[in-house]
Amino acid sequence: MKKFEAYLAQAKSDLGVFDVLLQSQVEDCHIVHYLQMSTEKLAKAVICRQLGSNKKSHIAFSKLFKMLDNQLYAECLGYEGKFDSYRCAIRKFETLALGIERSCPAVASRSEDMPNAEYPWLLPNKVKWQAPCFSRFQLADDIRGHTHARQMLHFLRKLADRFHEIF
Repeated sequence: MKKFEAYLAQAKSDLGVFDVLLQSQVEDCHIVHYLQMSTEKLAKAVICRQLGSNKKSHIAFSKLFKMLDNQLYAECLGYEGKFDSYRCAIRKFETLALGIERSCPAVASRSEDMPNAEYPWLLPNKVKWQAPCFSRFQLADDIRGHTHARQMLHFLRKLADRFHEIF
């Protein structure tokens, strides 16, 4: 198995767990955490396939849409003759991608007292701590109901399923 194939396999597995969690009554942090992990690995699969390697960084997903911004990818992903619509969609996905990346502790820690989906964080009063399992994440609400988030999830599933055709 090549590196990009390993990332792709794990991304698909994580996305499967995300789908199960999305349908269950679990805390928001678990849904957000698995979405963050699956999107990071899917992006790294694309980066590895396109560039041969990737940096050790949790910031990968937000770069994905710039890499996919061309007519060929639009057609492969079901936007035949609709490149303007495709571009508009991936611009919206970029904004969501930044929010998803910020749910990762390594990215969240770049901002002081930033909530993340995995580890407790110190509250602004510098005395009390917050556990992710007791927090609401707007991102989870967006995933459950926001049209753009649902479109992005559909797009990502299609990208993962057609990966070998596209790349």
